[in-house]
Amino acid sequence: MKWRQLSYAGPVSLASAFDQGVALQSSFGNINTDNPDLSGARNSGAKIISYHGLADVLIMPQGSTNYFSRISAAVGGDTEVNKFNRLFLIPGMGHCGGIGSVSGSAGPPLNTNNVPLPATNQLGQPIQLFNALVDWVENNNAPASLVLSSMDGSATLPVCPYPQKATYNGSGSITAAASYSCN
Repeated sequence: MKWRQLSYAGPVSLASAFDQGVALQSSFGNINTDNPDLSGARNSGAKIISYHGLADVLIMPQGSTNYFSRISAAVGGDTEVNKFNRLFLIPGMGHCGGIGSVSGSAGPPLNTNNVPLPATNQLGQPIQLFNALVDWVENNNAPASLVLSSMDGSATLPVCPYPQKATYNGSGSITAAASYSCN
């Protein structure tokens, strides 16, 4: 219950919480997830797939894009970072999966039957992303895009590795992944 003793200033302060966390990193195996130096992972041949729902109202996706940009700068640009690390931004996905928006009165209710989301296993874990990572690690097939599908198959959408975006080609159904390209 020490969190109740926090104040903005003082001996146990919020103002110094970040600095205290950095100072304690060596005590916790240097697991600071904000460090953009992933040279150890890159040099070991590791592959990383991360994702963020664009409709996450608890943790803003800008944090993930900022971190990716800092990794990119550290390793020599987007081409270099995408050799071992891919970030996928998923439209409509909220925090911890699921639909992240509220239906307005102008359209149909949003649900997993009409919003393309990553396929999950029975525990709700994003198995589609895991399978893409396994394919990349075991078969050297880096995911150029992932095609997401709604539960009833009525809508599909590609998601592209950041900083690319799915762009409508100008023809075809707006609910069909084939109508989009990664640019």
